[in-house]
Amino acid sequence: MSSEVLSHKPLVEAIFQLRWKLEGGDGEPPRDRHYRLLVGSLYDKLAEHYPYHEELPTASVPDELVPYFPQHRFRTADGDWPLVQVGPGILSLNETDGYMWAGFEGRALSMVEALYASHPDGKELQTEGLTLRYIDAVSLDTPEQDPLDFLRRYLKTDVGLEPSLFEGTGVVPRPAQLDLRFSFSTGEPAGFMHIRFSLGHAEREGSVLWETAVESSAENAPRDPSDIGTWLRAAHGLTHDWFFKLIKGELRERFQ
Repeated sequence: MSSEVLSHKPLVEAIFQLRWKLEGGDGEPPRDRHYRLLVGSLYDKLAEHYPYHEELPTASVPDELVPYFPQHRFRTADGDWPLVQVGPGILSLNETDGYMWAGFEGRALSMVEALYASHPDGKELQTEGLTLRYIDAVSLDTPEQDPLDFLRRYLKTDVGLEPSLFEGTGVVPRPAQLDLRFSFSTGEPAGFMHIRFSLGHAEREGSVLWETAVESSAENAPRDPSDIGTWLRAAHGLTHDWFFKLIKGELRERFQ
């Protein structure tokens, strides 16, 4: 795996997310009866590195109505990154410009350790899903550029519609919006590799955004917390490999 650090990396956000199984079923809403205690205990363990607490609007909603939605954020400082988010059944680490893999990995594993140490039922906590996701963005060469041409030229992705569809219709063949999603089964770690291309806005208007994510859920998610580090490194290996293969050529030179 390359250890190259790009001087002008296109990263918008890096996200590691853990979901744990909630109680419920047979018509009962999913819930974690220890969640309120967890938030306070988790903050105590994370406060040294994430002392600034933010309550999100979802915190005013009953917990059972917002399963797997973050309700609280713990930041390094007001408006600063990285940050940790927690809600009923969900915990995530989010990083932006300051992302470096070694630091991110360490923070993620410390966050997971704090979760299991803070939860009153930590020994019984069941991991329901893990996701490692990267969102990157790069500006189109010109505002008028066809995004499909951009994907073909720079990001090794060739997709389009038969030109005859547009003939004599008055329909402009350049997409005004774009949202392409693909999912592929993975072996190590077991789960899925997701990739998505869309049009959006980063620092400037007219950008192509691409998301690369590895997700393991249900029976593919590690059951033992000690295996989460192994999962995280394997997931990073896949996303790292795909990222550098996608940008090989002109984009890599642009980002160096």
